[in-house]
Amino acid sequence: MPNLPTLRVMLVDDHTLVRETVAERINRELDLEVVASIGTADEAVRVAREHEPDVLIFDIDMPGRLSFEAARDIRAERTDARVIFLSSFTHDRYIQDALKAEALAYITKDEGSEVLISAIRGAARGLAYFSPAVQK
Repeated sequence: MPNLPTLRVMLVDDHTLVRETVAERINRELDLEVVASIGTADEAVRVAREHEPDVLIFDIDMPGRLSFEAARDIRAERTDARVIFLSSFTHDRYIQDALKAEALAYITKDEGSEVLISAIRGAARGLAYFSPAVQK
């Protein structure tokens, strides 16, 4: 297998178990590395500056600052950063807010881990993925 450039991923979710499980799954891939795993959108902008992830994965429903705002702020500073939202919710308002934040993917939590892995790689290449429930 040729040496692939490692994609740097940052996870933002208020549930520790979700972050740990997703990070473990992502880190099994040779071309992906979780460089930061944090619990609030409040921290996301600062941590993104420190770790310069290629792809950021945000939960939507977290206490404190809205993940959409944090994603927009990060994208304003680093237009090459790609954003994925991972959520149980498919409300139209959330989908619209994700699009305004220039997200390349919106994945529902009922999708398999392979979908997330594929979406990370796709987002890094500028390709969009929206779960079927989101597309509806």
